[in-house]
Amino acid sequence: MSDSARRVDAAATAVEGVVRLYSAAPAVVGLVRSVLPPETDAALSVVRDGDPAEATVSVGVEAACSSAVIAQAVADAVRAELGPAAVVHVRVSRIEHG
Repeated sequence: MSDSARRVDAAATAVEGVVRLYSAAPAVVGLVRSVLPPETDAALSVVRDGDPAEATVSVGVEAACSSAVIAQAVADAVRAELGPAAVVHVRVSRIEHG
């Protein structure tokens, strides 16, 4: 796992209201990973280093929280790690109750 992806995962999970991260990789990549031996440190976020850096993060959020507010907070946290010019895509994959 790249250092950038590790930092993005940590930044996203630190946001209040984020319950968990989900794989942001395309479904084909997930299918291939499902038949390979598991990586214990596999990143869930997808990060492309460059100028600007680009990140895709998929999160589950608490139902009692505003998904839009949490998504913006995740994007802000990721930009704090990758730089203010980073292009960040946040997908709310699940809203969790309880």
